Amino acid sequence: LMFIVIGFFFFGALVILELVCVILASIRAARGESYSYPISIPFIQ
Repeated sequence: LMFIVIGFFFFGALVILELVCVILASIRAARGESYSYPISIPFIQ
């Protein structure tokens, strides 16, 4: 039960972080700037 409760909070935090990143990426794309998501590994450079 403890892992499930912690998982729900962690999932909620990830959803909020994803929404913030999408909004920031959309703003930068509208300006013509490039945006890389945090904590992502650039495989192709």
